[in-house]
Amino acid sequence: MEENTAPITSKFVPVKENFEAYQQEEITKDDMESICTDSTTLAASGLTNRSSDKYEVSLIYNDDLDTLWPVYRWQCVYRLRNPSKGTNDGIRVGLDLDKFCKDKYGHLNLNRASHRIFSDDTIYCSKTSN
Repeated sequence: MEENTAPITSKFVPVKENFEAYQQEEITKDDMESICTDSTTLAASGLTNRSSDKYEVSLIYNDDLDTLWPVYRWQCVYRLRNPSKGTNDGIRVGLDLDKFCKDKYGHLNLNRASHRIFSDDTIYCSKTSN
């Protein structure tokens, strides 16, 4: 019986190149900041478009939310521009990045926010598996 000794060849594609084949759209910092001023997010914070001009809006990544996937740890923070007294910790509201993806890219079925490459902080709207 003759043994087949032909070498096995295969092309190994680096992880990053593999993920680029997926259909996805990047969520930018500008996108996240626009979510913070969106009327739905303002309503979740208890603010309205009229009262929002009294507040400074910032974006934070909350490491304390360690039970959540990293993509869901982003929050909008609304702090009074001119606090009269007391602390100004602000009102914190989590970003609904899945809603953003559905609203902006739902027609492409990019309904889920995710990190496609876990060594990279970039967040994407990507396809769900349905």
